Amino acid sequence: MIKSKFSEKLIELRKLHKYKQKYVAKALGVTTRVYAYWEQGHFPENETYIAQLCEFYQVSANELLGVCIEYKYKGEVRDE
Repeated sequence: MIKSKFSEKLIELRKLHKYKQKYVAKALGVTTRVYAYWEQGHFPENETYIAQLCEFYQVSANELLGVCIEYKYKGEVRDE
C-alpha cells in the first residue's frame, strides 16, 4: 500500500518524540498492531482516534492529515 500523508506524518511525529509504536498504541488504547497498521497507510476506522492522535502529538488535524490551506481574503476590509 502507498503511504499517505497521514501515515508519513504519524511516523515523523513518533520518531521526532522518540516514541516506540507500543508506547503510542498504549497511550491511545489500541494494540500495537492497530497503530502499526495506521503507519503502513491505513486510515483509522473511527474519527475519535484522529482527535486522540492530535491531542497526543499536540498538532492540528490539518497538520496530521497533511492538509495545506491558504486563506485568501477577496473582500474589502470594513471598520465596524
